Amino acid sequence: MDWQLAHDAIERRFPEMPAVLDVGCFDGRFLGSLGSAKRYGIEISDSAAAVAAQRGVTILGHDFEDIDTTLRFDVITAFDVIEHAEDPRAFLESLNQRLLPGGLLVVSTGDLDAWSWRMAGSRYWYCAIPEHISFVSRRWFAGAARRTGLRLVAVTRFRKDDGSFGTKLLETATNLVYIAAPSVIRILRRWGLGRRDVAAQPGVLDFPPRWLTAKDHVMVILEKP
Repeated sequence: MDWQLAHDAIERRFPEMPAVLDVGCFDGRFLGSLGSAKRYGIEISDSAAAVAAQRGVTILGHDFEDIDTTLRFDVITAFDVIEHAEDPRAFLESLNQRLLPGGLLVVSTGDLDAWSWRMAGSRYWYCAIPEHISFVSRRWFAGAARRTGLRLVAVTRFRKDDGSFGTKLLETATNLVYIAAPSVIRILRRWGLGRRDVAAQPGVLDFPPRWLTAKDHVMVILEKP
């Protein structure tokens, strides 16, 4: 969903040959959808970066801080990256510094303001993922935009998986039970719920159930004046 939203926004704003940098581009599939754009990527995985290069993406490095500080771009995208940053505001500012005037910064991540997250608190699946260390929200982006001199153009909430009605119902019910009585989920997992090997990985017993059908993600588009 965030890729499609970003794709449409970029093509409306820059119909001809924008320079687009995707931070955490993985195998370059998003950049590959942009047609005539000049495509640049940052990717920590050598194997994924190699696939992206085969798709015509110019890989600039493994880490955003490694790239030439003189480079500037019309668009910078960061899908599911900011939650890995130790200092999300500093990360946003560093992206802003590499953006051309009039350029767009597109960021997607989990939304701390989502009702499902606010209800579950620290028991929410998204913040239990070990490599997720920073959590922001729609309100946070509004404040961060003002402090970094960016203009907040669009805010769109979305879910990672639209899913069927049955999937949504099952995930919602499972999470509500987990929030109210995690011991019940622990017992069910010992009985084989979710096909997890709790004998080999006992920590799984207490891990929050996923909730991919919750509308708990946000994509923001910010503009550099």
